[in-house]
Amino acid sequence: MPSTAARGVYKKPVAKAKSKSRTVGQASLGISRRQAGYGLIVVACVYAFLAGFHTIAEKDLGWHMATGRYVLQHHAIPVTDVLSYTSPGAPWIYPPFAGVLFYLLHGVVGYAGLSWFCALSLLTTVAFMLRPPSHQECLVTAVLTVLGVPVLAFRMTPRPDLFTHVFFAVFLILLWRSYRGDGTVHLRTLWLLPLLMMLWVNLHPGFIAGIAVICGYLFLEAIEFTSGSNRSTAVKRLIQIWPVLVATLLATLINPFGLRIYETSLSLAGQQFLVAGASRIGRSSNCAVAAPDWPVRIPVAGSLCRIPRVSVCRPVRHSCHCGRQFNHCRVSLPAGKPRPRIAA
Repeated sequence: MPSTAARGVYKKPVAKAKSKSRTVGQASLGISRRQAGYGLIVVACVYAFLAGFHTIAEKDLGWHMATGRYVLQHHAIPVTDVLSYTSPGAPWIYPPFAGVLFYLLHGVVGYAGLSWFCALSLLTTVAFMLRPPSHQECLVTAVLTVLGVPVLAFRMTPRPDLFTHVFFAVFLILLWRSYRGDGTVHLRTLWLLPLLMMLWVNLHPGFIAGIAVICGYLFLEAIEFTSGSNRSTAVKRLIQIWPVLVATLLATLINPFGLRIYETSLSLAGQQFLVAGASRIGRSSNCAVAAPDWPVRIPVAGSLCRIPRVSVCRPVRHSCHCGRQFNHCRVSLPAGKPRPRIAA
C-alpha cells in the first residue's frame, strides 16, 4: 500500500499533463483559426483583384474624358454645356476631375491602364472591408466580402461613380467602427474623412451618400444618448468626433460650383435612383445609380418578397420603358424638330 506522500507525488504529474494537453489543444485551435483567417483574406483579395478587370465598354466614358480634355486644354472648368449640340450653352454643373483623371490615364497607359485602375480600386475597397485575423469577426467578414465581390465588381467600371463606391465603403466602415468603440479606429484616422470628402465632391455628385452616412451615425448616437446606461459613452464619442464631422461637411464646399453642387447631387441621386430601382425590379435595364446600391439590396428584396411579382413588375417595367423612351426623345432631338414615332 503506497504512502500518502507517494500518492501526492504521483497525482501532481497527472494534473500537469491534463492542463498541458488542454493548453496545447487551445493553441492548436487558435492557430487553425488564424490560418483560416489569413487564407480567406488572401482569397478575397485575389478574387477582388481579378474580378476588377473589365473590357472597357462604358458608354459614358467618352464624354467624361472629353470633359477632362477640355479642362486641360483650356485651363478652365466649363459652367455651360460645351459638348452637346441639343442644348448648347445650358448650365452645366458636374464635378470634372474624374474625367481629367481618366483622360490622363488613357493618354499614358491606354485602355489597359483604365482596367488596371478599376481592379486596384476594387482591391482597395475589399481590403479595407476585411478585418485582421486576430479579430473575432475575421472569418465572417471575409466570407461576406467574398460573396459581395461580384456586386462590387459590376459597379467598378471607369466612370465617376466608381469613387462613390470606394469612398462610401470607407466612410461607412470608419464611422461604424468608431461607433462600436472596439479600438480599431483611432481619432487621428478619422481625420481622413474631410480629405476624402474634398476629393469626393470634386469627383462625383454621389458625395451626398457620405453625408447620409454621417446622418446615420448621428442617429445611432442619438439613440445611445436617450438610453441612460450608454449616455456617458455617447457623449464622450461625440465630443471627440464632432470637429471631424464639421470639417467633413465644410469640405463639401471646396468645389468649383459652391452650394450649387448640392442641387445637382440631390437631383441625380433622386432621379437616377428611382429609375434604376424600377429597372432592376422589372429586369429591363442596367441604369446607373448615383449612390451605391449594394447596401440596400437585401432590405429592399426583403420588403418586396411578399408582393406578387406579376402585379408589381409589369406596371413598373412599362413605366420604366416609357420613361426611358421619353428621356431619349427629349435629350436627343434638337428643339423644334418633331419627335419620331416609336415602333411598337
